[in-house]
Amino acid sequence: FKRLAAQPTLRHIPVVFVTALDDVDSEVIALSLGAADYITKPVHVSIARHRIRNLIEREQLRKETALQRDLLQAEVSLRQQSEDMLRKLSVAVEQSPASIVITNLDASLEYVNPRFTEVTGYRSEEVLGQNPRILQSGFTPKATHTHMWNTLTHGQPWKGELVNKRKSGELYWEEAQIAPVRDATGLVTH
Repeated sequence: FKRLAAQPTLRHIPVVFVTALDDVDSEVIALSLGAADYITKPVHVSIARHRIRNLIEREQLRKETALQRDLLQAEVSLRQQSEDMLRKLSVAVEQSPASIVITNLDASLEYVNPRFTEVTGYRSEEVLGQNPRILQSGFTPKATHTHMWNTLTHGQPWKGELVNKRKSGELYWEEAQIAPVRDATGLVTH
């Protein structure tokens, strides 16, 4: 039994001692070594069948539990990797030297990074829920805005220059790159 238990490929096989030794010490030794069961002779076939059936069911449950544990560990590892990546991306967006703005499909601002605040003078609390048109100066041709929205509503990225207005009223040129954000199914969400 010790040799079986020492082999990695054999150690999970349940071992049942069937013996004429019916003293308690022998049974304790066998079970302490890891025996799955200890049956003394004479063997009662119906009892032996039930014990073996119970052992098989326990072994199946052990295997299923081990499989579920392994799957859960893999899922936890994958989630940790995803959370690490999300944290890195979040820090990169927050520390970006470029203004980053996220709107929903109704063009309501849902997120602005600190650089946006530096460039526009608007605090995030002032603009969240607002339409980005609060930055319009009136000097960007309407055709530019029309082309931008047509491009974006067709799920394509848009790149161009805008003349925008800071909170102070000061004008500034902005080279904008706007891209649709898609969910896992490919549907544009932001």
